[in-house]
Amino acid sequence: MSTEKERIKDEAELEEDRYLVTRDLVMIEDYVSISLIQRKCSVGFNRATRFFKRLQEEGIVSKEPTGKKGYKVLNHDIPFPKMEDMLLIEAKNARGMSYSPYSHFAVGAAVLTDDGKIFLGANIENSSYPLCMCAERNALYNAYCHGYTKNRLIKLALCADTDEPCSPCGACRQVIHELFPEYAPILLSNLKGDIKATNAKELLPFAFTEKDLKK
Repeated sequence: MSTEKERIKDEAELEEDRYLVTRDLVMIEDYVSISLIQRKCSVGFNRATRFFKRLQEEGIVSKEPTGKKGYKVLNHDIPFPKMEDMLLIEAKNARGMSYSPYSHFAVGAAVLTDDGKIFLGANIENSSYPLCMCAERNALYNAYCHGYTKNRLIKLALCADTDEPCSPCGACRQVIHELFPEYAPILLSNLKGDIKATNAKELLPFAFTEKDLKK
């Protein structure tokens, strides 16, 4: 019985996390609809409908549509997560796995899946510098090696000892655009607790994609 209770509790916590992700993505829009929530948040129709109704109940989205534009977003005050956010803590702790004897710049990353699993990555350096690998890519490759692909990843976080929230390099931005949902939240952070929320589209608006390979 306790196992069943734990399962229900875990499912409820995951549902809440998915809703918070949806809320943050919706609040940067001017208008929203159930189909937009499905597309941007990679959720099914029933879940998108539940989230949409809750957004209306919380006064974030209007009760009535505004013509063909959809339902107006009334509240754009995005409640960015605090450093206590579980994924940010995991990213911060992942720095301890960094192998960076040359740059002495440790970076940690963590990716959250749709069933609540977290996969970590840290930067691994090599005396032949081009062979170094960044934390963000290692975290994503870790998730993929365990069977979790693009449509099952819902949030990515990274952390380093920087003045401003740590930002991915160009190569990582290209890989993130390929392997991570375009509008899923990416949390950039540092050891001071500064956080910036973004997504793959903002990080690399003109990414090279499979479309560019077609003749």
